[in-house]
Amino acid sequence: MKIPIMLKAQGILDKSFKEASKYTDHIREKMAHTKFIDRAKRLETLRIERSYAVSKKELENIVLKTPMINELPEFYREFVESQIDADKFRQALNHAAATEKNMFNLRNRYVKGVKHARNAKECEVKRKRFYGRMSSFFMDLEDDIDFLIKCAKELSIAPHLNEDLFTVVIAGMPNVGKSTLLINLTGSSPEVAKYPFTTKRIFIGKFQYDYTEFQVLDTPGILDRPNKERNKIELQAVSAIRHLADAAIFVFDPTETCGFSCEKQLALFSEIKKSFPMPMLLVFSKTDIIGPKELEKRKKEFDEPIIETSQKSSPSIENLKKKICILGGKSQKVRLSKTQLQKQKHNFKNKNTVSENQNQTR
Repeated sequence: MKIPIMLKAQGILDKSFKEASKYTDHIREKMAHTKFIDRAKRLETLRIERSYAVSKKELENIVLKTPMINELPEFYREFVESQIDADKFRQALNHAAATEKNMFNLRNRYVKGVKHARNAKECEVKRKRFYGRMSSFFMDLEDDIDFLIKCAKELSIAPHLNEDLFTVVIAGMPNVGKSTLLINLTGSSPEVAKYPFTTKRIFIGKFQYDYTEFQVLDTPGILDRPNKERNKIELQAVSAIRHLADAAIFVFDPTETCGFSCEKQLALFSEIKKSFPMPMLLVFSKTDIIGPKELEKRKKEFDEPIIETSQKSSPSIENLKKKICILGGKSQKVRLSKTQLQKQKHNFKNKNTVSENQNQTR
């Protein structure tokens, strides 16, 4: 999801007036021998036209290039609505569109006014009035443009996903080791720290296994509470699971060093399984810092197979990759990805063979 770079309202005005003045200065030299009144009409008309054209382009950049929330895919729509005031966002865009229409009418009226001016002074007065009305329009729009610029910054954290890849979402309580697992699985490097809600956005990593490419999302931690009570960071994770996941990995911290009891983590696991029917793998993290007896005790609380991982990469990561590959075995996405990677490898191999033959010939 891409939001255009926008100028502030005053920036649009400054750019419009500056370019209009620069353009007419260039034209003025070519009209040295033109009748004074005709030259005045021509130059003031060009200033109005040029300043209008520049401001129109900036408004179109806002109105036409900013995605409409209702037209976004479900995940991105929920993401936007969790990050910003969606109604205010729509109103700001509508105001910008209305300003563009008002500017068109204003430009027509003052171009006509300059055309019927009786002398050079009247031409200048008409143009200055146009500039004044134009400035008023943009000052009225100033707060909405500032809001849209703020929204663009907020929405810049939206993940850029490849929807053709089999996607696995890593879920769990805050600080249970989700980011560490993403690093070990994919080599991606989100910031990791020892406090809750370290991950404040969705991170993406990819790995290949058996000629197949997989996409893995590290989501912000989710707390075990009703969805309406969750903050916008948690809602990112819920939306990712709902709309993006072909499968999920639930990370459970048996050591409770994450700051959440095993009972609370188990309740969240049960909620996710119930709310999002999809293939799910259960991973125990930090198993290198818990005693064997305590670990076995925690395992008995689950009926599902458990994959044990430590804070450092281990053979269990390869086992996890294999299980992800098995989960995706029947997916059309996986079949396409596997075919593409095999084709790439075949082309690369043929290229190397041709290169070797050419070297031997030389």
